[in-house]
Amino acid sequence: MRNVATATAAFLAGFGALMAAAPAHAGGIGVMGAVGARQDKLIYYSSADTDTLDQKDPVIYDDIRDYERFSQIQNRPFYGGGLELILGDRDDMFQGSFRFYYNQDAPQLDPSTRTSVVDPDYVVAAYRDTPRHIGVGLIGLNIGIVELASDRLRIGVAAHLGGGFITLDHTEYFVGSVGPEVSYKVARQVQLFANLAYQGRVRQTLTNSGGLFFGARYYFD
Repeated sequence: MRNVATATAAFLAGFGALMAAAPAHAGGIGVMGAVGARQDKLIYYSSADTDTLDQKDPVIYDDIRDYERFSQIQNRPFYGGGLELILGDRDDMFQGSFRFYYNQDAPQLDPSTRTSVVDPDYVVAAYRDTPRHIGVGLIGLNIGIVELASDRLRIGVAAHLGGGFITLDHTEYFVGSVGPEVSYKVARQVQLFANLAYQGRVRQTLTNSGGLFFGARYYFD
């Protein structure tokens, strides 16, 4: 997946150049946190014939190629935090957004503790039992739809594309996210925001995830 890292880095570098070229008075910077959950598909095997598990002496396979294959979906949390750069004035209903943040995926769970199909004594699996550390970069738009409370409260949608392009285990991935966003102006140049987003991660297959992105933005204008 080095192509993922290369393509994502080039994509983000291009946007970074655009941000640098923008006038200093048009835009802003923010801090953000993230919390949510993702779906992991975990493959595991049975070293015994599952049709004989209820017998006193089940049939044990001699050849690993004969092991029976199973899968389970695990819903595991993720956490993160980082920065958001904003391109556009604070009153613009369309604002460019660049998010770069650290993301930590929780460890996978031992499938032998979660299966009712295979006796735990015969489960064979390789799973990640430590947290996964990822650097994520996203580019997108924050789109305002309606403003309420004397224009202090804005309701809209946020959409982003990018990738998890910094990993320790070489498992980079593309990611896209979309979902509703609410922002509230607490001062002339300061806004609080919350974005509830669906995220789809793509590395060979699509993995569903979703979470809450929240924080504060400071506008230069």
